[in-house]
Amino acid sequence: MANHSTDPNTYQFRMETNNPPLYTIMSARAIAKDEEITVSYGKLDNSLLWFMFGFHLDNNPNNQAGIPWTFLLDYMLKDGLITPPVLATTRTP
Repeated sequence: MANHSTDPNTYQFRMETNNPPLYTIMSARAIAKDEEITVSYGKLDNSLLWFMFGFHLDNNPNNQAGIPWTFLLDYMLKDGLITPPVLATTRTP
């Protein structure tokens, strides 16, 4: 087990060829005696870190929330905040 860091001192690899898969951790730099070994759990925002691992990071550089524009558009149409555009149609003989 290794703790998460946004600047980890190791690299981790998953070897799919083994059953079960093996995880290998290699140092990314010299690690001092008694220094904590850290890995990256990924570039995750705090909501995912909390949901998946039960913690959050103060000043998380990846802390952002994305809202799909289609969700936002549907919400605004439903609540009457915007009206749908009238599409011009042309008839061809």
